[in-house]
Amino acid sequence: MNCEQKARGFTLVEVLVALIIVSFGMGALMTALTSRAQSTMQLREKSIAQWIGLNQLATARLSLALPATGKSEDEIDFASFKWHWQQDVSDMEIPGLKHIVIRVRRAGDDVPKDRWLATVVGFRGDAIRTAQGVMSYWDNAAIPGGGGGGGGGPAFNPTGKPN
Repeated sequence: MNCEQKARGFTLVEVLVALIIVSFGMGALMTALTSRAQSTMQLREKSIAQWIGLNQLATARLSLALPATGKSEDEIDFASFKWHWQQDVSDMEIPGLKHIVIRVRRAGDDVPKDRWLATVVGFRGDAIRTAQGVMSYWDNAAIPGGGGGGGGGPAFNPTGKPN
């Protein structure tokens, strides 16, 4: 071998260019990961807020009395955070039927008061029977002598009284 042959390596400029390219790639990767993590947290918050709203709606539907017309609000601890919910109950044109809108957001001084994460809409009625006392065919089975629910039962009786 020739002793004058030099070992060839990378120059300082080539190494610096490679490091710059790698740093841009890592920066883009970190930006993408941060964005993905923020999206995941936002979806988690929205899901929890939706659950809280649905729980409040179920509570309103399961209570024995109709909810009072107007706005009510409260805070709740759920999933290691404090949440603020607001319920707006309004009357509808149909007597005995209420329209319920529940909005949920994170509680705290640093959270904007108008930044609702979830809105749940539902209805609650007090009717035990069909409107205006008119009973349907399947309700006749609940009346003594009102039919057995099978073929050959009595004709439709709008008064709901046994024949």
